[in-house]
Amino acid sequence: MRIVHSIPDFALGGIQKAGCVIAAHMAESGHDVTIVGAGGGPRLPAGGQPNPAHVVVGSEDPCLLATAIRDINPDVIHIHAAAYAEPLLGELLRIEPTGLRSGRPLLVSTPVFGRPPSDRKVLDRTKTCCVGVYTFYRLCRWLGVTPQRAMHDLGIAYAPLTPFDPPLGPVSATDTDTTVRLRRQHLGLRAETSIVVGRIGRDTVGKWHPATERLVDAMLRTDAAATWLSVGLPRDRGAERLRERWGSRFVNFPETADYDRLTEILSAMDLQIFFSAHGECFASSICEAAGLGVPTVALATPLNDNGQAEQVIDGKTGFLVNSIDDACRVVATFTRDRAALTR
Repeated sequence: MRIVHSIPDFALGGIQKAGCVIAAHMAESGHDVTIVGAGGGPRLPAGGQPNPAHVVVGSEDPCLLATAIRDINPDVIHIHAAAYAEPLLGELLRIEPTGLRSGRPLLVSTPVFGRPPSDRKVLDRTKTCCVGVYTFYRLCRWLGVTPQRAMHDLGIAYAPLTPFDPPLGPVSATDTDTTVRLRRQHLGLRAETSIVVGRIGRDTVGKWHPATERLVDAMLRTDAAATWLSVGLPRDRGAERLRERWGSRFVNFPETADYDRLTEILSAMDLQIFFSAHGECFASSICEAAGLGVPTVALATPLNDNGQAEQVIDGKTGFLVNSIDDACRVVATFTRDRAALTR
């Protein structure tokens, strides 16, 4: 099939990253795939050629996006955005088919945050594929329908959240001790480090829990030989104070979209500690860490976007905790029992 994946806001974020991952896997399955986006993207490997092909328009104007999509003449149009991109859908519905094998293209929407469209008639015009069970059930609740009716009558379904291997960099936290030690040395970590904990994220305060500074302090007090390793921890969440306080035991790199760099950093960790202010409908960093063999200790946020509870299988791929103290107890357990961490 000829498929267009439309990512209206092509900025640096998990929504956009997940859209690109889906498109890449569709291309690997043999489909003719093009990503159409606008904004600050695209998210491409440094120096590499985009696969699938990218079309970047000058703005998020729905007319411009729809025109670019029409020129590709796709069989399927998949809109991957924060919500139902209703203005873009309206423009796409006005496109007349121009010799497609299947007539008018199939429209599929992925409203990543699971919020319903303002105009419920939109549900008759596009199929819906939610990201994960959590978001699917939340959309059903907001629409006031049962999951059965959503799937059978409204064309709403979901793709389960699963760990995936990042598209670049065949590395893993389960590589040999020597390989991991050299990787940590390259990142500037101390040779005497006993356990490396941390996380990757965007340099945006909303992505980091207000208690992040206390969390890092507690982690580094738990084990005198532990090191914190992160990407994107904001200054307004205490990055500078933590560096002054802990010196070489606190390592924080700038936000980056370079997959090679991110996989190197993630695969140097023993545990990822995921504490977010509002939780996540889905968190790419948890999936990426799992794909690299790194378990995640995540704060459960049952009242706010608790998708991390779907990604982390408690006791198997990581742990769900309710507090900083609980997270510290998990870290202390693995510091004492490295064999358990390996399992």
